[in-house]
Amino acid sequence: MPVPAHILANRQRIAAGYLTGKGAEIGALDAPTPLPRHAQARYVDFRTVAELAAQYATLDAKRFVRVDLVDDGERLDRIGDRSLDFLIANHMLEQCEDPLGTLRGHQRKIPSGGWLFYAMPDMRSSFNADRPLTPFAHLVSDEADGGKASRLGHYLE
Repeated sequence: MPVPAHILANRQRIAAGYLTGKGAEIGALDAPTPLPRHAQARYVDFRTVAELAAQYATLDAKRFVRVDLVDDGERLDRIGDRSLDFLIANHMLEQCEDPLGTLRGHQRKIPSGGWLFYAMPDMRSSFNADRPLTPFAHLVSDEADGGKASRLGHYLE
Protein backbone atom coordinates (compact mmCIF):
# COMPACT_ATOMS: atom_id res chain seq x y z
CA MET A 1 0.00 0.00 0.00
CA PRO A 2 1.51 3.35 -0.98
CA VAL A 3 2.36 5.86 1.72
CA PRO A 4 -0.33 8.56 1.69
CA ALA A 5 0.74 11.89 0.18
CA HIS A 6 0.11 13.81 3.42
CA ILE A 7 2.45 11.46 5.31
CA LEU A 8 5.22 11.95 2.74
CA ALA A 9 4.63 15.71 2.87
CA ASN A 10 4.99 15.67 6.68
CA ARG A 11 8.21 13.66 6.43
CA GLN A 12 9.53 16.07 3.80
CA ARG A 13 8.68 19.11 5.94
CA ILE A 14 10.38 17.67 9.03
CA ALA A 15 13.41 16.45 7.05
CA ALA A 16 13.83 19.90 5.49
CA GLY A 17 13.98 21.46 8.95
CA TYR A 18 16.54 19.11 10.46
CA LEU A 19 18.45 16.88 8.05
CA THR A 20 21.68 17.97 6.41
CA GLY A 21 24.81 16.22 5.27
CA LYS A 22 25.22 12.51 4.67
CA GLY A 23 23.00 9.90 6.23
CA ALA A 24 21.26 6.61 5.72
CA GLU A 25 17.70 5.36 5.52
CA ILE A 26 16.82 1.84 6.59
CA GLY A 27 14.14 -0.09 4.68
CA ALA A 28 12.91 2.70 2.41
CA LEU A 29 11.74 0.15 -0.19
CA ASP A 30 9.41 2.19 -2.45
CA ALA A 31 8.76 5.16 -0.13
CA PRO A 32 12.01 6.93 0.73
CA THR A 33 11.81 10.00 2.91
CA PRO A 34 11.89 13.08 0.67
CA LEU A 35 15.15 14.87 1.50
CA PRO A 36 16.16 18.49 1.11
CA ARG A 37 18.90 19.35 -1.42
CA HIS A 38 21.48 19.66 1.36
CA ALA A 39 20.99 16.05 2.52
CA GLN A 40 21.98 12.77 0.89
CA ALA A 41 21.10 9.27 2.04
CA ARG A 42 22.45 5.83 1.35
CA TYR A 43 19.79 3.15 1.43
CA VAL A 44 20.17 0.17 3.74
CA ASP A 45 18.06 -2.98 3.63
CA PHE A 46 18.38 -6.55 4.78
CA ARG A 47 18.09 -7.85 1.21
CA THR A 48 19.12 -6.83 -2.31
CA VAL A 49 16.54 -5.22 -4.62
CA ALA A 50 16.14 -8.54 -6.47
CA GLU A 51 15.47 -10.38 -3.20
CA LEU A 52 13.05 -7.65 -2.06
CA ALA A 53 11.22 -7.86 -5.40
CA ALA A 54 10.72 -11.60 -4.86
CA GLN A 55 9.59 -11.07 -1.26
CA TYR A 56 7.18 -8.24 -2.15
CA ALA A 57 5.95 -9.59 -5.47
CA THR A 58 2.74 -7.52 -5.31
CA LEU A 59 4.73 -4.26 -5.31
CA ASP A 60 6.25 -2.59 -8.39
CA ALA A 61 9.97 -3.29 -7.99
CA LYS A 62 10.74 -0.49 -10.47
CA ARG A 63 9.74 1.94 -7.70
CA PHE A 64 12.18 0.44 -5.16
CA VAL A 65 15.15 2.57 -4.11
CA ARG A 66 18.56 1.18 -4.90
CA VAL A 67 20.01 -0.71 -1.95
CA ASP A 68 23.45 0.73 -1.33
CA LEU A 69 24.20 -1.45 1.67
CA VAL A 70 22.83 -4.85 2.64
CA ASP A 71 22.93 -4.95 6.44
CA ASP A 72 20.89 -5.77 9.52
CA GLY A 73 18.99 -2.55 10.22
CA GLU A 74 18.91 -3.28 13.94
CA ARG A 75 22.68 -3.53 14.20
CA LEU A 76 24.14 -1.63 11.22
CA ASP A 77 27.46 -3.44 11.61
CA ARG A 78 28.68 -2.18 8.22
CA ILE A 79 28.30 1.49 9.18
CA GLY A 80 30.97 3.10 11.32
CA ASP A 81 30.19 4.77 14.61
CA ARG A 82 29.63 8.55 14.36
CA SER A 83 29.90 8.33 10.55
CA LEU A 84 26.39 9.62 9.71
CA ASP A 85 24.86 13.06 10.09
CA PHE A 86 21.41 11.47 10.28
CA LEU A 87 19.70 8.09 10.26
CA ILE A 88 16.13 7.46 9.09
CA ALA A 89 14.05 4.41 10.02
CA ASN A 90 10.33 4.62 9.22
CA HIS A 91 8.04 1.86 10.50
CA MET A 92 11.02 -0.21 11.58
CA LEU A 93 11.43 0.11 15.36
CA GLU A 94 8.12 -1.61 16.09
CA GLN A 95 9.45 -4.67 14.23
CA CYS A 96 12.76 -4.96 16.11
CA GLU A 97 13.56 -7.84 18.43
CA ASP A 98 15.37 -5.46 20.75
CA PRO A 99 14.03 -1.92 20.23
CA LEU A 100 16.05 -0.34 23.07
CA GLY A 101 19.26 -1.99 21.86
CA THR A 102 18.46 -0.83 18.32
CA LEU A 103 17.98 2.75 19.55
CA ARG A 104 21.32 2.64 21.38
CA GLY A 105 23.06 1.17 18.34
CA HIS A 106 21.57 3.75 16.00
CA GLN A 107 22.61 6.54 18.36
CA ARG A 108 26.22 5.36 18.06
CA LYS A 109 26.11 5.88 14.29
CA ILE A 110 25.60 9.64 14.55
CA PRO A 111 27.78 12.23 16.28
CA SER A 112 26.51 14.64 18.90
CA GLY A 113 24.22 17.04 17.04
CA GLY A 114 23.16 14.42 14.48
CA TRP A 115 19.56 13.31 14.02
CA LEU A 116 17.65 10.06 14.39
CA PHE A 117 14.49 10.33 12.29
CA TYR A 118 11.86 7.71 13.13
CA ALA A 119 8.24 7.31 12.12
CA MET A 120 6.00 4.93 14.03
CA PRO A 121 2.54 3.70 12.99
CA ASP A 122 -0.54 5.37 14.41
CA MET A 123 -1.99 2.49 16.39
CA ARG A 124 -5.50 3.93 16.10
CA SER A 125 -5.60 3.07 12.41
CA SER A 126 -3.30 0.05 12.30
CA PHE A 127 -4.16 -3.61 11.85
CA ASN A 128 -2.63 -3.88 15.35
CA ALA A 129 -5.17 -1.43 16.83
CA ASP A 130 -6.60 -4.03 19.23
CA ARG A 131 -3.21 -5.34 20.31
CA PRO A 132 -2.27 -4.47 23.90
CA LEU A 133 0.63 -2.07 24.44
CA THR A 134 3.94 -3.73 25.12
CA PRO A 135 4.99 -3.11 28.73
CA PHE A 136 8.27 -1.24 29.15
CA ALA A 137 9.57 -4.12 31.31
CA HIS A 138 9.27 -6.35 28.22
CA LEU A 139 11.50 -3.95 26.26
CA VAL A 140 14.06 -3.95 29.09
CA SER A 141 14.01 -7.76 29.12
CA ASP A 142 14.50 -7.84 25.34
CA GLU A 143 17.50 -5.53 25.69
CA ALA A 144 19.02 -7.77 28.36
CA ASP A 145 19.09 -10.83 26.11
CA GLY A 146 18.72 -9.33 22.62
CA GLY A 147 15.13 -10.54 22.42
CA LYS A 148 15.97 -14.24 22.65
CA ALA A 149 13.58 -15.09 25.51
CA SER A 150 10.57 -13.53 23.79
CA ARG A 151 11.38 -14.54 20.21
CA LEU A 152 9.13 -17.61 20.05
CA GLY A 153 6.23 -15.72 21.62
CA HIS A 154 6.64 -12.94 19.05
CA TYR A 155 6.60 -15.43 16.18
CA LEU A 156 3.52 -17.15 17.55
CA GLU A 157 1.75 -13.82 18.03
